[in-house]
Amino acid sequence: MKSSIEAVLEYLVVKALVGRSDILNALQDYFIHNKSPSVIAARYGLSKHQVRGYVQRVVEKAGSIAKARVIVRRSSPYVMRIRPVVKHTSYGMVRCLVCGDEMPALVAEDHVRKYHQGLVEEYVATVIQLLKREIRAARAAKGVDTKA
Repeated sequence: MKSSIEAVLEYLVVKALVGRSDILNALQDYFIHNKSPSVIAARYGLSKHQVRGYVQRVVEKAGSIAKARVIVRRSSPYVMRIRPVVKHTSYGMVRCLVCGDEMPALVAEDHVRKYHQGLVEEYVATVIQLLKREIRAARAAKGVDTKA
């Protein structure tokens, strides 16, 4: 069973892999910059209900809003560096750069989860390693024992 951190990171990584930086930015604005769903929606061309839905999914996966805030704040710099594996080809269609399949953009996330789960897991593991390294460095800077 996945930990709450892994569940949130998987959600964020899939959004990054399908090129949904608007959603990632909206989540950053909500959790990090404390913007309202209405303001976020207007900024990214989403509805406030969509924004609330994205926020709710992250909170449910994290287990609490406080934990969601920490996970999004700490992981965003790493997740935002992930390059999409889908490319828009024509109106509403995308091509997977991993396997070459063409599909409606609406099913790109399902495609990545189903056919490229190994890639998703690799990115999640990498982000977790980077977060652990960041925590160790912060502890070392404070003089806390990092062997535990």
